[in-house]
Amino acid sequence: MIQEGTVLNGTYVIQKPLGSGGGGSIYLAYHSRLQKHVAIKKIHEVGMVPEDILRREADILKNLRHSYLPQVFDFLVMPSGVYTVMDYIPGWSLKELLDSGHKFSEKEIVKYGTQLCEALTYLHNQNPAIIHGDIKPANIMITPEGNIVLIDFNISAFTRSDGKAYTFGYSAGYAAPEQSREYQRLYGNPNTVTESSAEASRGIPIDYRTDIYSVGATLYHMLTGTKITKAPDGEVVTSAGNGLVFILNKALSENPSKRYANAGQMLAAFRSIYKLDKRYKKMEARRTVLQIAFVLLAAVGVITLYFGYRKSQTDLVAKYEKCIENMVEARADGDFEAFEDYYKDAIEIDSERADAYVERADMLFELQDYEKNIEFIENDVLNTDGLEYSSDIGYVYYMLGLCYFETEDYSNAVAAYRNALKYDKTDGNVYVQYAISLARIGDLDKAVTALEDAKKNGASNALVNLTEGEIKLAEGEYEDSVASFDEAIKEADTDYVRMRSYIMKAEAIRKLAANTDSEAAIEKYREAGEVLKAAEIAVSSAYKTAILQREAQCFIDAYNISKETEDAHQAIAALQAIADTGYAEHSVYDNIVILYQNCGELDKASEVLAGMQDKYSDYYAYYKRLAFQEILLQNEASANTASYDAFYEYYTQATELYSTVDQTDIEMNQLDSLYNDLVARGLL
Repeated sequence: MIQEGTVLNGTYVIQKPLGSGGGGSIYLAYHSRLQKHVAIKKIHEVGMVPEDILRREADILKNLRHSYLPQVFDFLVMPSGVYTVMDYIPGWSLKELLDSGHKFSEKEIVKYGTQLCEALTYLHNQNPAIIHGDIKPANIMITPEGNIVLIDFNISAFTRSDGKAYTFGYSAGYAAPEQSREYQRLYGNPNTVTESSAEASRGIPIDYRTDIYSVGATLYHMLTGTKITKAPDGEVVTSAGNGLVFILNKALSENPSKRYANAGQMLAAFRSIYKLDKRYKKMEARRTVLQIAFVLLAAVGVITLYFGYRKSQTDLVAKYEKCIENMVEARADGDFEAFEDYYKDAIEIDSERADAYVERADMLFELQDYEKNIEFIENDVLNTDGLEYSSDIGYVYYMLGLCYFETEDYSNAVAAYRNALKYDKTDGNVYVQYAISLARIGDLDKAVTALEDAKKNGASNALVNLTEGEIKLAEGEYEDSVASFDEAIKEADTDYVRMRSYIMKAEAIRKLAANTDSEAAIEKYREAGEVLKAAEIAVSSAYKTAILQREAQCFIDAYNISKETEDAHQAIAALQAIADTGYAEHSVYDNIVILYQNCGELDKASEVLAGMQDKYSDYYAYYKRLAFQEILLQNEASANTASYDAFYEYYTQATELYSTVDQTDIEMNQLDSLYNDLVARGLL
């Protein structure tokens, strides 16, 4: 044991032991330079173990930044031992809470399950991907604020070039069946394992699905109070909401191919869990009613013909509900083609039930295909006879409002939310979105009233703070709005709310920038950009593009004043990150080229343009940008070597293609002026 007061590396003052496990002993220490508490792990596995294995945890965590992961500060190899220095996480482990007899509510389990999946989605999306490999209650801290931090990456692993990862351990009761079986096969019998064994030295193969199982097993323990002894494969029986049971059943499948393929899919299921609950509760209620009906019919001896008719109707109901179940599962698996097939089957069976329409609207919103969703809801859902009496129609209007909001059509969003509130006046979430949309169109009195209604109807603290920030922003109280958005970020329990809060905080800072002098404005724009950089780390990849677009704009705003290359490069980095997703529009690449041109880095602009050729060879704006690039290149050439032949070729292609589109582009007028000037000077 390290004595209290011991100073490691001249920096870390040991204060007290925090605990001990198989991987190491943990101590609370004080970082004298940063003037903050840190946790120091003294690693047990020293001696013949290579240093690269000892520092595995530090290497995994050192470049990661996420709200639910610890940060590593240092890795020390000293005569007294090997140490990892990382964030001190105050609070209690889930194991400590379970051992103390704490009973977790379903709401808590859903919250922590969602946060775990957010952290794992971040890890699984790294390049190379990171598989934790040892998710269990002892490795999950609950902070005093009520959020999780996933710790202990001792047996975690990076995926290799073949997509596989390998580890050397497992935790009984939480490890996936295939992980524990492989451990027993490789290391369970000392007589069959030798140091020269290639398989044993390589380790146990793990992938995303081993983490998925461990999350399910951890949540199962929280739900039932007991560790799992065998993968239940559909036999999870509790009094919990059926949505949670559905998620656990899938995550705990004995067969890995039946689990969620990755954390992102499981996260999507958690985000729609209350809709799952509603759907399955409806199904169970209908099944119960039908069973009672059959008993009564049998008791009174109803004629066979009528009974046959009722049975055929029951069969149709069962088929419809099976389609809905298949839609839910296909969506969770990311199999959108199968989802569409099941949707078509469902509405062919019964076009007047809302369930299939609601599932499809949810799916389109999740894919951020807002315009398609608006068209679907207005044309296919709201115009379908019989649906106006459905209990789900209020939710459909709410979803329509969200889609209009995301396309910045706030007036139509307000109208949609009003319709939603006609069907349900007790949903705090609807009041929140209604209030924010009212603030966006400047109707602040009604926005304040709607916010009060949201509070009365149970809107979460995060949503209330987000709405207060929106109203203050609309009122021009920018500093106060930043404070509200900060509170919303702290309280946010979903990625969507967290994303909105970060974006609006950055927008409030941009408003402050627009109301200051040039030097102060530069710093404010940069500050807004840094806020969005933090958002990149804090939210899942699903929302990253929306954040990166705004991040790029912040640094472009700073560059337009400062003219400093570093600001332009920050904007380029954000735009390039969008391009790397493979789903970037032409404007993203175009802006990268323009920024490089403004920085005088014409060689890099040429590289980007060359990479655009295959994708945009039939688009006028591509040739327009090539023509401007050629002007810049020839302006750098000497008078004797300058040639504008390539410019003329690009100009001709741009004008020909431009004549076929129905839009106005001021830059094309500028290009015409350049062409006419070159002709007048005899250079063309």
